[in-house]
Amino acid sequence: MNLGKIVAGLLIAGTILNFTTAVNAELMHIEATGSYTIGDGPDENIATAKDRARMEAKRAAAEKAGVYVESYSKTENMVLTRDEIQSVAANVMRIQKEDFKINTIDDKVIVFMCTVIADVETDSINLPKLMKDKKAVDDNVQLLKMIEDLKKENALLKEQYKIAQNVEQKTIVQTKISENETNFNALSVAEQASKARIDGKFTEAIELYSKAIQINPKNAELYSYRGEAHLQIRNYQEALNDFNKAIQLNPNYDGAYLNRGVVYGILGEYEKEINDCNKCLELNPKDGYAYNNRGLAYYNLGNKIKALADYNKALELNSDDLNAYANKGNVLMDLGEKDKALEVFNEMVKNRPNNPTVYLNRGTYYSDIEDYEKARLDYNKAIELDPTDYLAYCNRGADYYEIGEYKKALADFDKVIELNPKYSDAYYYKALIASKSKDDSNAIKLYSRAIELNPLDAQSYFGRGKLYHNAKQESKALEDFNRAIEIKPRNALYYYFRADIHRINGNNQQALADYDLAIKYDPDFAFSYNNRGTIYYALGDKQKALADFEKAYELDPNYKQAADNIALTKNSMK
Repeated sequence: MNLGKIVAGLLIAGTILNFTTAVNAELMHIEATGSYTIGDGPDENIATAKDRARMEAKRAAAEKAGVYVESYSKTENMVLTRDEIQSVAANVMRIQKEDFKINTIDDKVIVFMCTVIADVETDSINLPKLMKDKKAVDDNVQLLKMIEDLKKENALLKEQYKIAQNVEQKTIVQTKISENETNFNALSVAEQASKARIDGKFTEAIELYSKAIQINPKNAELYSYRGEAHLQIRNYQEALNDFNKAIQLNPNYDGAYLNRGVVYGILGEYEKEINDCNKCLELNPKDGYAYNNRGLAYYNLGNKIKALADYNKALELNSDDLNAYANKGNVLMDLGEKDKALEVFNEMVKNRPNNPTVYLNRGTYYSDIEDYEKARLDYNKAIELDPTDYLAYCNRGADYYEIGEYKKALADFDKVIELNPKYSDAYYYKALIASKSKDDSNAIKLYSRAIELNPLDAQSYFGRGKLYHNAKQESKALEDFNRAIEIKPRNALYYYFRADIHRINGNNQQALADYDLAIKYDPDFAFSYNNRGTIYYALGDKQKALADFEKAYELDPNYKQAADNIALTKNSMK
């Protein structure tokens, strides 16, 4: 059995990793000033006015920090847009001091002046890390644009107030200015949440987004952003609720459909995921994420040709999308195009030689073709570039498991848990090793821990169910197999093992139904045909039994039990 390896970033909501770039550390100091004026027209909130001045100062500082970010993007062979540079710059600079001054003009007009002093450590500009969750960066770019739009709208409204002809007109404009203030205050908090999200501080991000929503509960984007943060820590129902709310508030919000589709994909509802991706593309035909995610849904439904077409379209729209590259390489592997798949992974390495993710993905390719030595070299390189890359340790550990080096595998899985104690796959793999050592009690505990951390971990339910089955605890086994199938309804092995429980319990019709599904999802699995044949034989339908035994033997000529069953059935039919 070839263990499933982790390929980084298959979904738009990937895990934030901490990357280390080998550069000489240098501390850059930045000073910038922003201002905002009130008292020259409509009534305005003083606290909001100060925040507007602060936001201007931070924007000016980010402009200066962007010079360093742009320089580093070139050393990392990364092409960033101006908006992305600005977003990343705001994230890497650390505000050390804020100084406010208030100037009064004619005892009426007040000018708030904010000066910020910020530091940028050059070795903190780890672009592979910051761009790992590119969707978070893109969302932050969108957020900053919304703040800029509010700034322009506010300036226009203040001019309208000045030229308003009567009290009624002034009142209408004043109401719009107050709404602008509310929106600005909410987005100001959301900007802090966005920074926390890019840093991988998802719980903090959720709390800040919630605060922003309290300020403005009618902003659809805020619900979608919070949903994405929930998604990162596997709060799937909370994420779904937020995306549904965003769509309710704005039925034409393409990003909310895209994000809801991600949740449906995780929950195994691939048709719903495709529908949401289609709606997203209807609203925004150039959304590369939607093509990539729809490709994943097609892939999971077994339609690899459509999946490949969508990955190609995603790359056409965004040639820098590592997720689409990785997915394309994987589907080419499944289509038997191994050489083309390797070309894709090699191209990723060529374009991003300092990015550990590309080595992780190519290592997965080598693992799949069982070239474990080359896979290990790539995982080692990923770890060299980022010693905290727990996915590389996990994949390397899985390879050690495959070749029977269980001590080395355990060491890697322990390292994964040290780096990320909530990463469920590490416990799953440790459970496999415990099971190999006949330590079933410990294996069950490890599977249970994996399930506790990830209630959608179908493979752990299945593994634990097999151990219960071996211990003749059939009710517990059946419960686990049912849950595994509920999560992953297209896995042939899950139906095969559940069918055996039904057979033991004398539920032949239910066993037949499960063997039928096992064969549907894996028509080349000889054991399913043989076992279905035994059910038909027990029910007296020897013709169907013989056909199944013969099919099993055709698929596996070394399958002695199938050969014996053929002889037995033919003899009984004389």
